[in-house]
Parts: sequence; structure tokens; C-alpha cells
Amino acid sequence: MARRSNKSVQEILLGGVHDDKDRELDRKITLVIEGFTTTKYCELILRDTARLSKENAMTACDYIIDMKREINPIP
Repeated sequence: MARRSNKSVQEILLGGVHDDKDRELDRKITLVIEGFTTTKYCELILRDTARLSKENAMTACDYIIDMKREINPIP
């Protein structure tokens, strides 16, 4: 995997939230990365629109949230 400069990583992670879909995606990404040991990497992948469209990121987030609900990893 190609390395990114710190500036481009910050732009991806701290990009502005513009509409309701972006806010919903932001909320879902927060729920998804909760409890992961590699939170920054997972967040970067889900927010990087060059690799993953917003619709696909939403679908992946929905799947992981449903999986977490089904498994219930938190006692």
C-alpha cells in the first residue's frame, strides 16, 4: 500500500462535514471504530473517497454495526 503524507491523512480525517449524509456517515464511522485497536487506520480507509465511495462506506459501516449488534462483544 502506498504511503500518504501527513497532510493528506489530516485532510481526509478532518475534512469538513457538509450535509446530513456526511453527518450520518461520520456518526456511523464513530460507532464502527469504537473498540478497534487500529482506529486511525480503519477510519482513514472508511473516509478515503479515492478508495471507497460514500455509499460503499455507508454499506460497510451498516454491515459492521449489524455484526457488532449480533455478536455483542461488549459484556
